[in-house]
Formats: sequence, structure tokens, C-alpha cells
Amino acid sequence: MRIQNAILAGIFVASGLIGCTSEKSGSSETSSEEVKTKQAVSSTDSDVKEEKVVEVASIKWDELVYDFGEVNEGDEVKHVYTFKNNGEVPLIISRVKASCGCTTPTYTKAPVAPGESGEINVKFNSKNRAGKQVKTITVYANVENGKSEVRLQGIVKKEKELEGPFKNQ
Repeated sequence: MRIQNAILAGIFVASGLIGCTSEKSGSSETSSEEVKTKQAVSSTDSDVKEEKVVEVASIKWDELVYDFGEVNEGDEVKHVYTFKNNGEVPLIISRVKASCGCTTPTYTKAPVAPGESGEINVKFNSKNRAGKQVKTITVYANVENGKSEVRLQGIVKKEKELEGPFKNQ
């Protein structure tokens, strides 16, 4: 009987320790990869399952689409997209990719704290790109769905045609 009571007491203590989480005291920083654990009790209350909940940042763009209007073929278009982290954890951008090699993005590499802002700088080279242009810039970060997108669009006017008897018709 004493052995059974000792085993039950050990199980009780162990189950109490499993439900506890440890926190660093005095630390105000939160890791972007921090994972919180919550317990979900099944309908029979005899099984305890653990679910992992990953906290994500929230990116809020000042603008999603920048229309540069009309430019001459060969011109370079530059634009800065600004965003704010509306989440509760630091926003970390892992990479930024443009839909075309003619568009080059650079971005804030440091974590963006909650409530703070960051930038994505984009350069579009219109050489050999006459006509309507729509370029998508995909930002991979610790946000819901793992990415966010902005667009750059406008019209590139063809280089001036030859004049005189060699004029194209």
C-alpha cells in the first residue's frame, strides 16, 4: 500500500512539473523562435495533449502597390516600401525575392521590434522592358503564412524610334 501511495505521489508531482514553463526573469527580449506550450485536455480528461503554438509577427505595409506611372526604357525606378511590425514578437525577414531579375530588393536585416518600422528598397531597371510592367516583391518572414507581398507597376515607353528615312513604321 505504501509503495502504491509513493508511486501515485510521484506521478502527481511529475504531472505538476510537466505543466510548468520556465521563464528568464529580468529579460525583456523575446526570441522570434520562442515557442509557447499550452495544454489541451481531451473529452475524457484522462489524456493530456500538448500543442505547440508559434508566435508570429504582424507586418503592416504603408502601401501594397506602387505605380511609377510612365518611364522611358532604360530608366531606373527606385522606391522604398515601409512597414510596421504590429505583432507582439520581433519581425525577422529571412529573405526578399523579386519576380524578375530586373528588380533588385534590399531590406532591413536587423529584427524589427514590435511597434517599430522597417524598409524594403527596390530598384527596377527598365532596360529592354518596354510595355506594361508588374513586379512582385515577396518578403519571407516570421509572419502568418510565412510571407507577404508588395507590387511595383507602371509603363515603360519604348526607346525613341529612328528618325528620317530609316524611321520604323
